[in-house]
Order: sequence, then structure tokens, then C-alpha cells
Amino acid sequence: MNFIIVLQTLYFTYNEEVPYIVNNSGTLQAFNFGKLHTFSFQWSCGGNASIHNFTIATYPMGTHHVYSHTYVRVMKNDSYNVSLDSKYADSETKQQIEEPWCRETWIPSDMMLSLHSKSCRVNCTSSISVMTYNIWNTNTFTKDDKQYPDRFKLLEKVLLDELPDIITFQEVRYEHLKGGYLGPSQMKHLSDILKSYQFVYAPAQLDINSVYNGKTEEGVAVFSRFPVIKYNSFLLFRNRSNSADVNQRVCLHVQILHPEHGLVHILTTHLSLSHEAREESVVQIWRYIKGLPGPVLLTGDFNAEPQEKAIRFLRGEVPLKGERTCGVSDLWTNVYPLSPGFTFDCVSGDLVKRIDFIFWRNFPGNLQIKDIRIIQSKGKGSKAASDHLPVVAMFC
Repeated sequence: MNFIIVLQTLYFTYNEEVPYIVNNSGTLQAFNFGKLHTFSFQWSCGGNASIHNFTIATYPMGTHHVYSHTYVRVMKNDSYNVSLDSKYADSETKQQIEEPWCRETWIPSDMMLSLHSKSCRVNCTSSISVMTYNIWNTNTFTKDDKQYPDRFKLLEKVLLDELPDIITFQEVRYEHLKGGYLGPSQMKHLSDILKSYQFVYAPAQLDINSVYNGKTEEGVAVFSRFPVIKYNSFLLFRNRSNSADVNQRVCLHVQILHPEHGLVHILTTHLSLSHEAREESVVQIWRYIKGLPGPVLLTGDFNAEPQEKAIRFLRGEVPLKGERTCGVSDLWTNVYPLSPGFTFDCVSGDLVKRIDFIFWRNFPGNLQIKDIRIIQSKGKGSKAASDHLPVVAMFC
């Protein structure tokens, strides 16, 4: 007698780190989709020193992908625990990688002001521009994966035409054997063109296709021209019994240090297709951010339109789960209350929804909103860079 075992759902252990599947017989089978290595180095060059922090994903064995790279300038004689992972901290390794950074322009803070090329609607001397952009992972307009690099060239043009100070991305993917000649990691695709930026990636979901085709994970990312001081991510509510809530969601929080405005909190997320999960998630996010000191920017693809309860909750119009927000603004509505501000769907050719948002809480803080724009696509359908349009806010 022959038995066919159907692999149904990909789950994770309690710590959300070890994936496994449950087949019809009830057997659990664990899978290994590589490891994440987190470590830090202090580099010195003349009288200058900088601490660089990395997260490296290893998959498949022997192949490494940079998921996060942040750095801060320090005094050379500052004491610092050089490595969080001793196997990366031997002197031979440090000597090999120190030299490429020892250049005249290697210290990030030296680059920042010269790269501030964009200005606000009202002139100001200390602007901050923030973009949110769902980049539609590695999708193509046909089933031919080789067409992805052509679409990425369109994405590249959008990004390089704007070069915002901070960019939050959604649907950033690692997809084994995908991506054409660019390779499987979209973090590499993005960091290769945004060379002066620090970046952090937070994978949210490991797709069931990983079982059959190799690791496929998707999440959100933040790129910043300013130093990233600290970052954190947390998983959002998920109802596994809800067919609209198939994918795990995450919220990424990055603290950046602006030379004049000080600490600014940047959060980004990509919410569920489930109404229930979206409402639970925005309450989670509010409970997280309401105690943060200083300006807070919450960005992302919320999969919800302005009239939906999750969005109205964030604007402080309705309570949820015993909570009510205060001081949170939907920037597009504030600046352009009569404009629909549609951001989706470029691929179909018809913009019919506004589901990409930048929310702002500025208490306490001295940031001022100067403008917010939707970057209109120069192409639709197969000529679109993504199925979403990016939104850019300017602050002083």
C-alpha cells in the first residue's frame, strides 16, 4: 500500500526561529534554512574610529548575505567590546577587512551633509526626507524570473531620482534561485545602489515554498543616511485559523540620530489582509510607540484604506481594545485633505486605493512637516516599477 503525505503548513517553534511542518500523520519535521550571525567590529583609520554592526545570513552553506549594516563614529580611545561573536573577531580577519574602509570619506558622518540634495517646499537648513515604498518583492509581469532585473532597473531609477534620507521598504525578499542574474537577496540589490546608507532588515515570514524550492522569506527594511543607533523588531498578531491571515507580519523600529533634531524613531510594517489582524496589530504598535520619547514616524503598507477602523484608530478617531491614540497624524490627510492620494495598483493600470501611509507623532519634538508627495509612476502594467507608488514626506 502506498501513502502520499501532503505537506500542509509551515510553523515555527515558540521562539519563531526553527521552522517545521506537520503532515497528515501528525509528524513534525524540522528544517534548517541557515543561520543569522550578529557581530560588531571597531575600525580605526588615523585618528578616527567607527563601530560597524552586521547581521549576516548564511544560506545555503558557505553563502553569506548581509541583512543589516549600521555604524557610528567614536573616539579612537573609546573602549568597546569589539565582537559579539568571537569566531569573527580574530586579528587576522580584522586586518583583512580594515583596509577598504581606510579612506578619506569612509566616516559616515562626513558624507551626510554633502548628500543632502533635496529641499523642502519651504527652505530650511536641516531637512529630513522619508520615503515608504512597497517594492513588490521579486515578482515579474510574467512567469519568467529573468525579467526581474529589468523591473529592478525601474525601481533603481525611482530611488536614485529621489535619494531620500530615510527609506522604509516593504515586501523585501530573499528567494532562493530567484532574482535572475542579480541573485536571491533584495537587500543586496538595494544596498548595491544605496551605497551611502546604513540598513536593517527584519524578515517576517518564511514561505511554504521554502520546503520545495529553498529558503523564501519576506520582510521589511529601513535604509538611513543618518547613524542607526539601535533597532528592534516585533511580531504582530496572527490568527492562523483565518484564511486571510496566512502570512506572519512584523514591525521594525529603527532609532536614527539626526545632527540637529536628535533621536528620531522610524517604524515600518506591512499589515495583514485580515481586518481582525490589522486591528489587533495597530493596537500592538500603538502600545509600543506611545512611550517612545521624541518624534515617531510610522510608515508602511497597511493594506487598509483611510476609512477603515485600523486607520481611524491610528488617527485617534475611534478606540480599539481599550486604547485610543493621541497626537498621531496621517500626514497625507493633514496636508492634502481633499486629495484621495491613491498609491495602488500600478500593475493593473488603475490607481484605486490609498493603503501606503506615513503617520507622525511629534511630541515631544521639534520636527515640522513641510510637504508630502506621491511619486507618480512613469509607466503602468509591465512598465511599472512596482504595484505600489512610493510616498515621500519632507520635514524640517
